[in-house]
Amino acid sequence: MTRTPSPVVRILLSASLLTLLAAGALAQGASAPGAGRAKPVAAAPAVGRPAPADRMDRLTPGSPLDGPKLLPDSTTFEAWRLPNGIRVVSLRVPRSSGVAVTVAYPTGTDRDPPGRPGTALLLAELQLTAPAGSVPARSRADLEALRPLGWSLKVGRRATQMSEVVSRAQLPGTLRQIAARMRGVTVDEPAIRTAAATVRRDRGEQMFGTVDQSLYFQVRELAYGAPSKDLPAIAAAGALDGLTAPQVTKALVEAFDPTRAVVSIAGDFSSPELHALVASEMGAIPAGAGDAAAAPPAPSFRATAVASARPGISEPAGVVAVSAPALTDSLHPRFLLAMLLAGEHVKREWRLSREVATRFRYNLLDEPDLVRFYPPVAADSLRPSALANELRSSLARLVSMIVLPSEWNEFRYSVLWILGGPMPPRVLALVRKDGAALNNLGNNLAARELSGGERFWSEYRRRFLAGRDPGLTQWAGYVVRPERQAVLLFTPAGR
Repeated sequence: MTRTPSPVVRILLSASLLTLLAAGALAQGASAPGAGRAKPVAAAPAVGRPAPADRMDRLTPGSPLDGPKLLPDSTTFEAWRLPNGIRVVSLRVPRSSGVAVTVAYPTGTDRDPPGRPGTALLLAELQLTAPAGSVPARSRADLEALRPLGWSLKVGRRATQMSEVVSRAQLPGTLRQIAARMRGVTVDEPAIRTAAATVRRDRGEQMFGTVDQSLYFQVRELAYGAPSKDLPAIAAAGALDGLTAPQVTKALVEAFDPTRAVVSIAGDFSSPELHALVASEMGAIPAGAGDAAAAPPAPSFRATAVASARPGISEPAGVVAVSAPALTDSLHPRFLLAMLLAGEHVKREWRLSREVATRFRYNLLDEPDLVRFYPPVAADSLRPSALANELRSSLARLVSMIVLPSEWNEFRYSVLWILGGPMPPRVLALVRKDGAALNNLGNNLAARELSGGERFWSEYRRRFLAGRDPGLTQWAGYVVRPERQAVLLFTPAGR
């Protein structure tokens, strides 16, 4: 073991960490680039000394549904439930440039009917764009004009989020329009065909667009059981052809039952006015289909290693996707801390290539199941095992470093805001002035509520802040085990 000089460790600990935010369309898993204008927010390094442990209670919101909670960063968190079951979470950010409104539902691609991949994407596209009551239909181009501060559509394995960023003056009208869509949209066959074409375009770009996109999305399909030969058919979404309006209407009602919805609102607003607006526009929305149809069993992780010839590249590129512990596992906060340091280490150790935009992605709030590493390999590599071997070697070098408890603490507090704690000053300043950053914040707020709410995340933060170190050696050993890896290597075509 060697003692790494503190300044080197501090460089690692204070580096940008917002692959964790899962904010860009590529990282979201369903929206193609251009489907909304949410962008990742650059995380700030820790400012000043970490707060002592006995002040931990001041750094996180309180219990859910027990009134507003003022955080040290000047924001105010609140959560409540309407009589019809709709859950509302808000984060007041004084002096922000707008307000981000997100409607999230606990439904995603895991609910696609057998043999009909792309169904969840189709339903989300229609829910966002189809007419509802007196609210007219809108295209993505319309959204760019109507929502210049930003908008996004995200469909993951188990959640769908639709977000719009508006000025404070637009908030009442926006909530009215969103409430109309929550009551139900109207679809016909032409609208279904248009939405299906959008889904096919998006899926084609995700699965066979840039190398970076293809690695991200293809390895997810492979990790959950799709044979590599089926990837073109998954991208083509041909089974969406022939769906009728009655079929789609029924599926929309089941997928987007307001009873199961979360509405998150982040930005500058008056809390009393917000409560009144939400109650007025959404309080009378009737419940949808009631109990949702039972979801099919979630696909299980499958260790795999695939090499695929890729036209148009001059050197190999690949990804190692690691199956993470369950988010509800009591050890997951320690795993997260170890992965963040591992991610910063490999991003500094591995040079970027023309095809690979990052060397690490972990989208905690949208896809906590998979951690992705993108190791470089030799120009003549043809076997996926070369990727796994490079990851093993790099993590072995990281384990040889020693990180002091004070340095771990600095790291913890610099990223705590992603878990629902206060924002560092640089992050808060960016959220106040940038609509895309505010949109990301609202998405995260909704995602946390869908995945357990403040009751879960307050305990998660407690575990995240506890302990001297996360056990980096243990988690490095966890990551490199072949049974926890899905590996995909693209090689230049013709080799």
